[in-house]
Amino acid sequence: MKARIITLILLLSILAIPTLAQKETKIGLIGVVEEYPEGGLKFQGGLIIDQRITKRSGFEIGFITRNIERGFNVEATFPDGSNEFFFYSVRELYLNIPVLYKFHTRIVDISLGPSFDVFTGWNQTKGKPDINVEDYDVDPGVTLGLMGKISKDFDLSEEFILAPEIRINPLNDTRTYLGVGVVIKYRVPKN
Repeated sequence: MKARIITLILLLSILAIPTLAQKETKIGLIGVVEEYPEGGLKFQGGLIIDQRITKRSGFEIGFITRNIERGFNVEATFPDGSNEFFFYSVRELYLNIPVLYKFHTRIVDISLGPSFDVFTGWNQTKGKPDINVEDYDVDPGVTLGLMGKISKDFDLSEEFILAPEIRINPLNDTRTYLGVGVVIKYRVPKN
């Protein structure tokens, strides 16, 4: 099911590029440092497709890897009546797909829209004493959030652009985050 959703979103995004990009298309690599409420800064990276349709309007679609580490305590009761606590942690892996409307001004660009987090897997990072997690899942596997961001494009050359940004995703259950990022964009030549 998750693979079908990801495939559908990717296919629609790729098909939309030629039809939407009437004025300008930029493709970029993004690096973001995000802060999560449960603590910690995380580096995330991915691909951005930025499509300007009119002088002031456009769309931005991203494919960004995200990971969140979660810790758990388990209490075990032994036949002799004694208890012991065990700790383990897993890293949840996600593909974040923001689909944003982008409003361009002379000063900054303002983007807002839905953001999908698709759970793609996990790996164990800790286990004391010698706990081995064999199965782990997240329900629901796809969550919907609302992403807002402010960015500004700076031309490095005719083809390349540097775009710092500030982003927030406040409405995504336990995956709320605030981030600061940099995008290096390539301006796709018009045919």
